[in-house]
Amino acid sequence: MRPFVWLVVASCAGFAGCTHDFDTFQADAPAGDGGGPDAAAVDGGDPDVAPPGDAGEDASSDAQPDGSGACTEKGAMTFAGHCYFPLMNKQTWAAAGSSCGAASAHLVTLGSADEQDAVKEIVSADDRWIGLNRPASSPVGDASFAWATGEPRTYTDWGAGEPNGTGECARMKGKSGQWADATCTSMLRTICERD
Repeated sequence: MRPFVWLVVASCAGFAGCTHDFDTFQADAPAGDGGGPDAAAVDGGDPDVAPPGDAGEDASSDAQPDGSGACTEKGAMTFAGHCYFPLMNKQTWAAAGSSCGAASAHLVTLGSADEQDAVKEIVSADDRWIGLNRPASSPVGDASFAWATGEPRTYTDWGAGEPNGTGECARMKGKSGQWADATCTSMLRTICERD
């Protein structure tokens, strides 16, 4: 099974900590198939991702409030210890934030080009909400936008001519993944993030 493990790891090349649900595969696969209890013996895995049950990793570090720590939503992926998943029903920015919250998550926040490259593949054909917005009375421009979580902005990827004042909420555009502003009442799909 060594070649299979290599292919899974190679698919995450360039994305430190990217697992694409490989942790679930390792935990659920029968022994001898590259997963299960002897999965730790398989060489070539991502050194930043400890095998399930590894005593060196704090089991609660990625846990949801219910303690499960799972990233099992349809279309979910993990990157750098965070779980990202789509909400396929179209909704307003505020409703999307509430829906993410109901899943013990928040609208996605993006802090680096690597994180954006990994996450932009989620629902890549559609525009989708991200957790960036600005107060309605603020000036149009990048400096007015802030992450809904309150975390500092360390990265931006606005498309050409954006933000252009069409709205107070930010979306990730189709295949390009670049950001654009939009009316917060627009009906879009969503990317949620669970820390």
